[in-house]
Amino acid sequence: MAEAQLTATGAVHDSDAICFSDSDWEDGWYDDYTDGACYTRIDLATRIGQESDNTAAHMLVASLGGEAVLNAYAAAHGTTKSAFYDPNTTTAADLARLLAAEAAAAQAGGGSAQRWLYPLLTHTAFESGIPAGVSGQATVVHKIGTLDGEVNDAALVLNGPRGAYVLVVLTDGPGGDAGWSLVRQVSQAVWRFELS
Repeated sequence: MAEAQLTATGAVHDSDAICFSDSDWEDGWYDDYTDGACYTRIDLATRIGQESDNTAAHMLVASLGGEAVLNAYAAAHGTTKSAFYDPNTTTAADLARLLAAEAAAAQAGGGSAQRWLYPLLTHTAFESGIPAGVSGQATVVHKIGTLDGEVNDAALVLNGPRGAYVLVVLTDGPGGDAGWSLVRQVSQAVWRFELS
């Protein structure tokens, strides 16, 4: 959200180079991070949105000004109980508040930011959670997180039966395919509720 808003205002650009340092590394999808290697802002944002790559996220957070700036940005958009870096104490309610704030046209950069952000968070490598629980007519803008037994999905569902809605499902066990199945079932139940 912060990157989208900054891009929409012209404060940062997709072509900006951001360089890796060893302190940014966390296990993830990509193995091409070497000390001093540089990536464009849009490449890092794509890695975060599409594959939930943590190293890319660390690099973008550093480019924003670090953990304190990230948490201050989130608080300015409605979070009350979460810290979003280290330690990560993210709550479902705060993720829902952030997504609702982002969806509001006048907040977080508005339509320009949404046109930048939404394609990064749709048709990702992880579509078996909330997206799998809705009808094909809906567009699901979402971000996932997994760790051991946790499977989490936070989404803005566009074109729902009664309009857009936000759904956040955070699980603590069983993880893996069973965790994704649980998230999908919750999403299906909410979709059915929206239909009624």
